[in-house]
Amino acid sequence: MNRAAPLLAQAASMIGHPQIRHRGTIGGSLAEADPAAQLPAALLALNGSVVAKSTTTTREIPARDLFVSPLTTSLKSDEIITEIRVPTRSARTGSAFLEVVRRQGDFALVGVAVVLTVDGDGLIRSPRIALAAMDGTPVRATEAEGALEGQAPTEALIDQVSRLAMRSGHPVTDTHASGEYRRSAALTLVGRAVKLAIADATNGSNE
Repeated sequence: MNRAAPLLAQAASMIGHPQIRHRGTIGGSLAEADPAAQLPAALLALNGSVVAKSTTTTREIPARDLFVSPLTTSLKSDEIITEIRVPTRSARTGSAFLEVVRRQGDFALVGVAVVLTVDGDGLIRSPRIALAAMDGTPVRATEAEGALEGQAPTEALIDQVSRLAMRSGHPVTDTHASGEYRRSAALTLVGRAVKLAIADATNGSNE
């Protein structure tokens, strides 16, 4: 998984503690659909999907259609997840996952998953930014993605993209953090994650 879908591996490494990671499954985390969980946001950024099976049917559900509301998916009562599918990582594609947590092993106060490609001219292609804990489900920062598409990365661009992304979703205020804090944290995390994804795409090992 480190080679084929490093973003999933990176996100999974931040889940809970070793005992949880060694016993839990990717499908289990996705089916739980906690909006602050790492793997749902990662799958959304990867344009991934799941295969759901019942005793009589099999269907593929894109990540964008899987998460309905907090702790609720579009899985039917007689379905289970049997496969997780993600596109093959293409050349010059990079990714990054970052989060803010109160304590190691906690669910994210804010999480950011970024996937993008840098073409031969140094322009960003097919950027995808997904946010955890910024709404009742993981959300795509589509306005920010549009600002990145076809552009050469600069500090000014990344700052603009971060500001657009922080407006995504409707973060709640709860006992863990305020909605305002979550937006502020997203502003910082998106910029850092975009830079890391660009560096990953252009480091020479993804040619």
